[in-house]
Amino acid sequence: MSNYWEKYQTTIAARLREIDLYLRTTDPPYPPETVAGLLEMPKEQVWAEMRRQNLSLLDRSGFFLVMREGKSPVCRMFARELERGLPSRYTPGDVSYIYDIDIDRVLDACAGLGLTAFDPIMLQLLLYSIPD
Repeated sequence: MSNYWEKYQTTIAARLREIDLYLRTTDPPYPPETVAGLLEMPKEQVWAEMRRQNLSLLDRSGFFLVMREGKSPVCRMFARELERGLPSRYTPGDVSYIYDIDIDRVLDACAGLGLTAFDPIMLQLLLYSIPD
Protein backbone atom coordinates (compact mmCIF):
# COMPACT_ATOMS: atom_id res chain seq x y z
CA MET A 1 0.00 0.00 0.00
CA SER A 2 1.25 3.47 -0.89
CA ASN A 3 1.12 6.25 1.67
CA TYR A 4 1.36 10.00 1.58
CA TRP A 5 4.94 9.98 2.92
CA GLU A 6 6.09 7.97 -0.10
CA LYS A 7 4.18 10.28 -2.44
CA TYR A 8 5.72 13.33 -0.73
CA GLN A 9 9.23 11.86 -0.94
CA THR A 10 9.01 11.10 -4.66
CA THR A 11 7.37 14.36 -5.70
CA ILE A 12 7.75 17.33 -3.36
CA ALA A 13 10.83 16.31 -1.35
CA ALA A 14 12.77 15.33 -4.46
CA ARG A 15 12.03 18.74 -6.00
CA LEU A 16 12.96 20.54 -2.76
CA ARG A 17 16.31 18.71 -2.67
CA GLU A 18 16.98 19.77 -6.25
CA ILE A 19 16.13 23.40 -5.42
CA ASP A 20 18.28 23.30 -2.28
CA LEU A 21 21.26 21.90 -4.17
CA TYR A 22 20.91 24.51 -6.89
CA LEU A 23 20.71 27.41 -4.43
CA ARG A 24 23.69 26.08 -2.45
CA THR A 25 25.91 25.57 -5.49
CA THR A 26 24.94 28.42 -7.81
CA ASP A 27 25.65 32.08 -7.29
CA PRO A 28 22.91 34.58 -8.16
CA PRO A 29 21.58 36.02 -10.30
CA TYR A 30 19.60 32.96 -11.33
CA PRO A 31 18.41 32.67 -14.94
CA PRO A 32 14.60 32.87 -15.07
CA GLU A 33 14.52 29.87 -17.42
CA THR A 34 16.38 27.75 -14.85
CA VAL A 35 14.12 28.96 -12.04
CA ALA A 36 11.10 28.07 -14.16
CA GLY A 37 12.41 24.53 -14.56
CA LEU A 38 13.20 24.13 -10.88
CA LEU A 39 9.80 25.44 -9.84
CA GLU A 40 7.95 23.52 -12.57
CA MET A 41 6.30 26.63 -13.91
CA PRO A 42 6.23 28.31 -17.32
CA LYS A 43 9.07 30.77 -17.87
CA GLU A 44 6.46 33.36 -18.84
CA GLN A 45 5.01 33.08 -15.35
CA VAL A 46 8.47 33.68 -13.85
CA TRP A 47 8.94 36.77 -16.04
CA ALA A 48 5.44 38.02 -15.15
CA GLU A 49 6.11 37.59 -11.43
CA MET A 50 9.45 39.35 -11.79
CA ARG A 51 7.68 42.31 -13.42
CA ARG A 52 4.97 42.31 -10.74
CA GLN A 53 7.60 42.30 -7.98
CA ASN A 54 9.78 44.86 -9.82
CA LEU A 55 12.70 42.43 -9.99
CA SER A 56 15.27 42.96 -12.70
CA LEU A 57 17.33 39.96 -11.49
CA LEU A 58 16.58 36.85 -9.49
CA ASP A 59 18.68 36.67 -6.36
CA ARG A 60 17.89 34.30 -3.49
CA SER A 61 15.10 36.54 -2.14
CA GLY A 62 13.62 36.96 -5.60
CA PHE A 63 13.71 33.21 -6.11
CA PHE A 64 11.52 32.70 -3.04
CA LEU A 65 9.20 35.57 -3.99
CA VAL A 66 8.59 33.86 -7.33
CA MET A 67 8.23 30.48 -5.62
CA ARG A 68 5.62 31.83 -3.22
CA GLU A 69 3.45 32.89 -6.18
CA GLY A 70 3.94 29.80 -8.36
CA LYS A 71 1.16 27.35 -9.14
CA SER A 72 3.12 24.07 -9.22
CA PRO A 73 2.62 21.58 -6.37
CA VAL A 74 5.91 22.50 -4.68
CA CYS A 75 5.18 26.22 -4.97
CA ARG A 76 1.64 25.86 -3.63
CA MET A 77 2.86 23.81 -0.67
CA PHE A 78 5.58 26.38 0.05
CA ALA A 79 3.03 29.23 -0.04
CA ARG A 80 0.60 27.37 2.24
CA GLU A 81 3.38 26.65 4.74
CA LEU A 82 4.27 30.36 4.76
CA GLU A 83 0.60 31.25 5.28
CA ARG A 84 0.58 29.01 8.36
CA GLY A 85 3.66 30.78 9.72
CA LEU A 86 6.17 27.92 9.27
CA PRO A 87 4.84 26.01 12.28
CA SER A 88 7.24 24.14 14.54
CA ARG A 89 4.28 21.97 15.60
CA TYR A 90 1.58 21.02 13.15
CA THR A 91 -2.11 20.60 13.95
CA PRO A 92 -4.27 18.29 11.84
CA GLY A 93 -5.65 21.41 10.17
CA ASP A 94 -2.13 22.61 9.31
CA VAL A 95 -1.27 19.23 7.80
CA SER A 96 -4.48 19.09 5.80
CA TYR A 97 -4.00 22.61 4.43
CA ILE A 98 -0.24 22.61 3.79
CA TYR A 99 -0.06 19.14 2.24
CA ASP A 100 -3.46 19.36 0.52
CA ILE A 101 -4.81 16.20 2.16
CA ASP A 102 -8.48 15.74 3.02
CA ILE A 103 -8.99 16.68 6.68
CA ASP A 104 -10.93 13.48 7.42
CA ARG A 105 -7.97 11.37 6.23
CA VAL A 106 -5.64 13.41 8.46
CA LEU A 107 -7.97 13.11 11.46
CA ASP A 108 -8.30 9.34 10.94
CA ALA A 109 -4.50 8.99 10.94
CA CYS A 110 -4.24 11.23 14.03
CA ALA A 111 -6.77 9.06 15.86
CA GLY A 112 -4.86 5.94 14.91
CA LEU A 113 -1.66 7.43 16.32
CA GLY A 114 -3.34 8.97 19.36
CA LEU A 115 -1.76 12.37 18.62
CA THR A 116 -3.15 15.84 18.00
CA ALA A 117 0.01 17.84 17.22
CA PHE A 118 3.19 16.95 15.39
CA ASP A 119 6.75 18.20 15.36
CA PRO A 120 8.63 17.68 12.05
CA ILE A 121 9.80 14.17 13.04
CA MET A 122 6.33 13.03 14.09
CA LEU A 123 4.90 14.66 10.97
CA GLN A 124 6.74 12.00 8.97
CA LEU A 125 4.99 9.30 10.98
CA LEU A 126 1.63 10.96 10.40
CA LEU A 127 2.19 11.23 6.65
CA TYR A 128 3.31 7.60 6.59
CA SER A 129 0.01 6.69 8.29
CA ILE A 130 -2.14 8.33 5.59
CA PRO A 131 -2.90 6.04 2.62
CA ASP A 132 -2.45 7.66 -0.77
